[in-house]
Amino acid sequence: DILERYYPENSYLVGETPSTQDIKNTITADNSRVNLLSMLGVFLVVMFSFRSFAIPMIVMVPIEAAIFLNMAMPYLAGDTMVFMGYIIVSSIQLGATVDYSILLTNNYVSCRKSLEKKEACIQALMLSCPSIFTSGTIIILAGYIIHFISTTAAIGDLGHLIGRGALFSVILVLTVLPALLVLFDRIITSNEWDRLQKYLRRRHEKHKALIKAGLGAIVNKASALKRTDLKPAEVESDENEI
Repeated sequence: DILERYYPENSYLVGETPSTQDIKNTITADNSRVNLLSMLGVFLVVMFSFRSFAIPMIVMVPIEAAIFLNMAMPYLAGDTMVFMGYIIVSSIQLGATVDYSILLTNNYVSCRKSLEKKEACIQALMLSCPSIFTSGTIIILAGYIIHFISTTAAIGDLGHLIGRGALFSVILVLTVLPALLVLFDRIITSNEWDRLQKYLRRRHEKHKALIKAGLGAIVNKASALKRTDLKPAEVESDENEI
């Protein structure tokens, strides 16, 4: 408004501040779109891997909670952060740490075939902890090394977000996800994919039976009509013979 007041015709505002503001507006609009597509991609991959519609949602709960906590920490602490970090780190954290949830869920489903849900959860944690701790420690150390060594503030902030996000993901996967697996045990152990196939097969067989029954009824009706048409002709031929 001030620019248009003093320079009403052919005026442009240039410099670092307006460029940063334009990038910020673009990143803010793209953030929701990127997060939605990232979650949709992970959902589809996990759904086809486990052949289930419920397991992907259970798997993504602790990771999305970790991303939310990671992105909320700068606001709660009153720190400033490069706004591009939100769109970059949220996607990296989702893709890099969702494997922890998939691994634990896969081990739980395997153990659940021979154990009760509580024992299966304990056994799955014992099988998954070494891999989760190894991968999580690598990402945490890599992120914090970048944070403490880098002389560029923007790069250091990104490293801090990556390291802290991996830490939150490891903690929530090992604490929240086991409770979710036990809580939704009935949904996890029942394969919706097989149930859907059985339902579609039963529906197809039912339609075939209905079609067969309808065709049989039509054939019987046609035969009955043919017999009724033949009877008057036979009576007439008998009368002519007499």
